[in-house]
Amino acid sequence: MDAPLSHLSDSELQRLAYGRAVTPEEQERAAAAGEELARREKARAAEARAADARTAAMRSPDAPLDAPDEAERAIEADRPWWRRPIAVAAAGILVLVAGGAMQLAPQVLGLQDPAPPAFAIFDREPLPHERELRPALQSGGHLSPTGPRVLGEIGFGTVVAWLPRPAGTIRQTAYDGINPADGPAQVCLGVVEEDPVARVASVSEWRCVEVADFAEHGVSDTLSGAGGRYEVVWSPEGAVDLDVTITEAQRNTMDPGFRRIFLPGALGPVPSPQNTAALLFDQAGYIDASIRLITPMGEVVEGSTPPDELLIAFIGRSVGAVGAGSVGPAFACLAVVTDEDVRELGCTEEDALEAGGGLSLAVTRGIATFVVSWSSEGDIMLQGSTPR
Repeated sequence: MDAPLSHLSDSELQRLAYGRAVTPEEQERAAAAGEELARREKARAAEARAADARTAAMRSPDAPLDAPDEAERAIEADRPWWRRPIAVAAAGILVLVAGGAMQLAPQVLGLQDPAPPAFAIFDREPLPHERELRPALQSGGHLSPTGPRVLGEIGFGTVVAWLPRPAGTIRQTAYDGINPADGPAQVCLGVVEEDPVARVASVSEWRCVEVADFAEHGVSDTLSGAGGRYEVVWSPEGAVDLDVTITEAQRNTMDPGFRRIFLPGALGPVPSPQNTAALLFDQAGYIDASIRLITPMGEVVEGSTPPDELLIAFIGRSVGAVGAGSVGPAFACLAVVTDEDVRELGCTEEDALEAGGGLSLAVTRGIATFVVSWSSEGDIMLQGSTPR
């Protein structure tokens, strides 16, 4: 362990461990930060177990098994629900310790007590970005009292772990009302990706394994998403190893840049695509145009605009460039068209827009002037319009 890491705070280590690591040096430092966090959590867990043992030893040997003292009840109340042992004397899981005191066996109904060191991530408070991921779990029906914990970010995905809500508690709304006898029986892994059109995160794929199996073997699995195939290895000690394979098609889908408006669900086609394409060729000199309707002009300018005027965006190639004997650059354009005319037009080379230059077109109708812009991230914005 590098000496500087041992002097960092937990929050600083978490930013290193869970932040995006691109270079080998960053990935090595993130792994080291994760190991230091795991070491600290393991030390805290050992201290907590020692405190529990001291408290248990202080119990009177005459105390009845079904009446724990106040100190023990306080400890149990402070424990996360997934760490609370279950006293089932009839099953023979109580064992005598020195002085006649009693304690629970470490394994109950397939659960581990103490839990695997990797479960220390569920003992801490969720980080801000982990709280932001909770809706992604909930929208997919993944109910979890703990919420997600980030194991790492790689490619277009965030790999998370969570403890599912135990069976029989689906209708409960208060997390502190869960009966510890109900679980958890499993721990789950999933990859969260953001839809490039809706800009909403969701769990693309997930797996759940038995806690007892995880405590012994950890988990090694492949999760598939729109942004790639994610290889995830998570050890019982808390070590995480991530890898991802991304195809060119997946990269274009997840990071389309200014072409995002051409993805399904972003913008629709113009009412008469063939007629509009012919106009762009005849009057503006562009061929092979991919066209999207932004909005009818009547929706952004009240009155004083013909009802058939459309505000569009398109990508096409200049006839002059093609005629010169080379393919030539593609152009990204904003335009106002009707069934018969191209009335406004603004273009820039596709490479310039992709590089972050942006494209804007100012349109005046009557006393209203507005600017439509097309960003390198694929956002279409209208400013200065007079909406209906």
